[in-house]
Amino acid sequence: MNRLKDCVAVVTGAAGGIGRAIVQRLASDGAKVVLADIDEDGTKRVANELALPDLWPITLDITRTEAVRDSVAKIQERWNRIDVLVNNAGRTRVGPFMDSREEHWEELFRIDVMGLLRCTQSVLPGMLDRRRGRIINIASDAALAGLAGQAVYSAAKGAVIAFTKSLARETSSSGVLVNAVSPGPVNTPPLQRLFERQPQFAAKLAAEIPMGRIAETDEVAAAVAFLASDDSRYITGQVLSVNGGWVM
Repeated sequence: MNRLKDCVAVVTGAAGGIGRAIVQRLASDGAKVVLADIDEDGTKRVANELALPDLWPITLDITRTEAVRDSVAKIQERWNRIDVLVNNAGRTRVGPFMDSREEHWEELFRIDVMGLLRCTQSVLPGMLDRRRGRIINIASDAALAGLAGQAVYSAAKGAVIAFTKSLARETSSSGVLVNAVSPGPVNTPPLQRLFERQPQFAAKLAAEIPMGRIAETDEVAAAVAFLASDDSRYITGQVLSVNGGWVM
């Protein structure tokens, strides 16, 4: 399938499980994909493992404004434009709120919210100039349902959803569509490690999901690819949950 042929996409957090799946899906659909992550070895490893055309791994710390601006300038110099931005980079911490500390709150908001804002503001001018673009923010259904042990993460992802809807109202008449993909639990290495420590939690979680299982990373990536394509040309300001019915 080449529904993203000649499209230039940037995926932050590309070295992680969901990021890797998004890169693979967008590239398989014909896009040129920038793999952006603070983990330099991770992006190179993903690019080598996927061995697909037009993958460009770069090292990017989304908490640094100048680093983001410099990277955007280099991408535009190499490929002239950025058509799709997938704000996937994020961080979470699990534990009771009363055990958390202010530095934990600041870390989560610095990456999950401020990093997303920084990347969006750097990429958006080029999209507005061309009157075309897709911004896809990876949120979480933790923001919709609330999760014990992830109060601050849920708050940060709630901010992502609010920003998505507000920016969509600002940019849609200029041809830039802004949406969020909001996964429920996803089969990634951190969740696998949690399940290994707490197998009873894995069984309880699966029982709460009407489809009886957690999501695979490629199922999240499929939703991103849809929103990146022309098939979503009349969709903006929406939150697409990928959760097997966990939140309705």
